[in-house]
Amino acid sequence: MNQNFVIFGDFNVHVDNTTDAHGMRLHCLFDTYGLCQHVQMSTHDHGNTLDLVVTADTTPVSDAEVHEMHKLTDHRRIDVDLPYCVTPYARIVITRNWSDFDTDIFLCERTGRL
Repeated sequence: MNQNFVIFGDFNVHVDNTTDAHGMRLHCLFDTYGLCQHVQMSTHDHGNTLDLVVTADTTPVSDAEVHEMHKLTDHRRIDVDLPYCVTPYARIVITRNWSDFDTDIFLCERTGRL
């Protein structure tokens, strides 16, 4: 399996808040599939880590740096060094409402078993 991939963007989930149910479910999902989230500081002007950089947990990644965007947005820019070149392969966007997320349905869709 090719493990040279990166998933990044505004997940809009408070992964740094241990009392946030959605953040904890996302951590569980990452753990289940051997993924690592590399941003460890606030990425939003009002606090919380909402913007993530996710790779396979076997990918050695230098520490992510978070920088101000100087009033262009209320989110911050993230710089990270990856051990491989990243070229856009496909843009597939699947969104789910986290408050309605059902793990059993997701696993059935993922495995093709109903």
